[in-house]
Amino acid sequence: MEIFVQLGADSSLLYQSLIVLVVLILSKILFLNHLEKLLVKREEKTTGLEGNAEKQFQEIDNLKKQYEQKISNAHKEVKEFLDENKTNISRKLEADYKSKEKEVNSQVDAKREEEQKKAEAQKNEILTNADELSKLLVEKVTKG
Repeated sequence: MEIFVQLGADSSLLYQSLIVLVVLILSKILFLNHLEKLLVKREEKTTGLEGNAEKQFQEIDNLKKQYEQKISNAHKEVKEFLDENKTNISRKLEADYKSKEKEVNSQVDAKREEEQKKAEAQKNEILTNADELSKLLVEKVTKG
């Protein structure tokens, strides 16, 4: 007890201890319990937010997959559309080419026929002239 006396403790130490104990009990009742409830609520909200965030991440992943699927489908549709148009254009150009080819072939055939007729006429003319020339040649050889 000498140490307490040297530290300046006297008979009021018991009263001071009781006051400190009462202040602690009152602070627990009035402040600490309320603070504990508040911290528990905050922790529940934080934990709830983490769970909610996980759900949102899953939803985002699902939306991302849907987006990628839709983009892929759109690319396929565009490719099919372009391929179809390309095929249609190719068919149309091929049909135009064939019709022009027929037209040109008919013109060529007509020109060929015309030239063959001219050549036949010239051949006949040459043959008729050849008969006359051969008669003249025979006359000159026989007279000469």
